[in-house]
Amino acid sequence: MFNYFHKKKFASQKGQLTPLFILIIVIIVIMAMVTVNLGKVSFIKTDSSNAADAAGLSTGSAMANSFNSVTVSSARMCRDYWSFYASISISFGIALYYLISAQVSEASAAVSACPSPCSAIALNAAAIGSFGSFTSTMIAIGIAITAFYLKQWFNYAKIWDNAQLARKRALISGYSSAFGNSGISSKLRVGSPPPEVTGTEEKHNYRDEFSAFIDSIGPEDLEDVEIPSSYTYSWKDGQNRLHSVKVDMGINDVETFKLQVSVLPYPAVLALLLGIAVTSVIVDGAMTTAAVDLIEACGYETTCLSCCNYPCVAGCWACPLWASTCVIAEASIGTAIGGMVALDVMVGALWLGLLPGPEVTIDDPDDALIYIVDWITDIDHDRKVTVNTTQQHQGGNLGLWQTSYPEISSYTKVDFSGNGDIGDFNPRHDASIIETDKL
Repeated sequence: MFNYFHKKKFASQKGQLTPLFILIIVIIVIMAMVTVNLGKVSFIKTDSSNAADAAGLSTGSAMANSFNSVTVSSARMCRDYWSFYASISISFGIALYYLISAQVSEASAAVSACPSPCSAIALNAAAIGSFGSFTSTMIAIGIAITAFYLKQWFNYAKIWDNAQLARKRALISGYSSAFGNSGISSKLRVGSPPPEVTGTEEKHNYRDEFSAFIDSIGPEDLEDVEIPSSYTYSWKDGQNRLHSVKVDMGINDVETFKLQVSVLPYPAVLALLLGIAVTSVIVDGAMTTAAVDLIEACGYETTCLSCCNYPCVAGCWACPLWASTCVIAEASIGTAIGGMVALDVMVGALWLGLLPGPEVTIDDPDDALIYIVDWITDIDHDRKVTVNTTQQHQGGNLGLWQTSYPEISSYTKVDFSGNGDIGDFNPRHDASIIETDKL
């Protein structure tokens, strides 16, 4: 067989295998180009997926840290509330002790006023002293409630503002991670594109331009800046081919908070404090009037008893005045006692009204001004972050071969709820990928 082929070889004409070799070479070149093209598409898809995953985890982690911060702050507000309520309860107990003491003394004065106003004077004076201590204690209670109300509202408003800033910083962090992991920097070069692209021989540092773009995403002052839901970075390479990377990010607003508030709103508390103040003035006035009447009645009593111990030709003029003045003093004492009973009800209502009551949903801190905020129970949020990245790369003309690349997109969804719970004061929010375009 070998001899056969050996003999035939020399009988064949030269150059017959050349077309076959050319065809094989062309096929190999085409296969190489296809392989390189498909390989680049695979690399672009990898970069796109990495960008989406990195952005989702970065943003989710930042949001988890923000929610953990709210959880810790809420726990601090809860601790402050119960500390306040414990201390204010002691003050209420002291106030009620003085009020009851005043009631007992005034009730004793009412019993003694007629027919013995002289003995009722000391009892009425004791009631006035106890009631003055009650009034001073209630003033301190009113100041303490107002100070606590303002402190808790200010803390909530600050937490709300920080949550808004944290969301913006989370978006900035996500965009930076997305573009940083998109493979853009490896595609940028320092050099000059052809004159037909720029019209000049000036060199461009594309990496510096890309860094400047990243810095522009996050301005220093975020107070009045809205971070857009999408950013796109585009550039042209040395062959005038257009490239772009787009990142879309979605996070719900963190404006809606659920708050644990006291039973009574602050306007109702103010109304009760005003009612207590007005009633206290009435009671104090009635006791002061009773004191004057008792002193006057005591004088008439002394004169009457002195007159009756001796013969009185025309009768004792002081005796009727003694009786009438005692009745007037008793009426004033009755008004004071009635006012104190009303104060018992109002003070008790105020005390119980400071206990934790309903849960309210607030979108703006100004809307919470009518409430006494005890602590934060939750943020109305789905605890999700979604990221979409899209890369577009224009192909080139290689003569026999025109390269083209499809639009490459990647998707990632991150849940940052973890095991955290604001209402239970459990700061264990943590970010994890729960969905991608591959799954």
